[in-house]
Amino acid sequence: MITIKNIGIMVLIAGLAISCNCKKKVTDTVDTEKVAMTNKVIVKPGYTGPKSNDAFTVDNALIKGDKLVMYVTYGGGCKNHEFKAFASDVYMKSMPPKLGITIEHNANQDMCKALVSDTLTFDISTVKYPGKDKDYTVVLNVNNWKGDLFYKY
Repeated sequence: MITIKNIGIMVLIAGLAISCNCKKKVTDTVDTEKVAMTNKVIVKPGYTGPKSNDAFTVDNALIKGDKLVMYVTYGGGCKNHEFKAFASDVYMKSMPPKLGITIEHNANQDMCKALVSDTLTFDISTVKYPGKDKDYTVVLNVNNWKGDLFYKY
């Protein structure tokens, strides 16, 4: 026989079951200007670029001392994204010499749609021209950035 007490217990159990079925809500905005750790540009002999690279936009790029500072945006917001910088050991024959730097972005299959802004910082002291430790300039070309960056050391 169904009593008011039994109905109350069933309503309580149903309420708990429904409330436990909640999913984490992801907002459309994410805190901006997160500062990433400084990583060194990895110089790999014969480096030709990544097989695949997740999308990102460079909003601004500049050189401060031995650091390449990049302000980037990308889609995501649910998983940690990884950025690494690579360069070949082959400089273009020009004065001053030029070197391409490739920023590799791994979104770790983040399917969220928030627009994330990050500040990336890379130590570029690894890309000094061989035999020129001071009073020299190397022009850096970075993927997704139009224009040259002059590394004067």
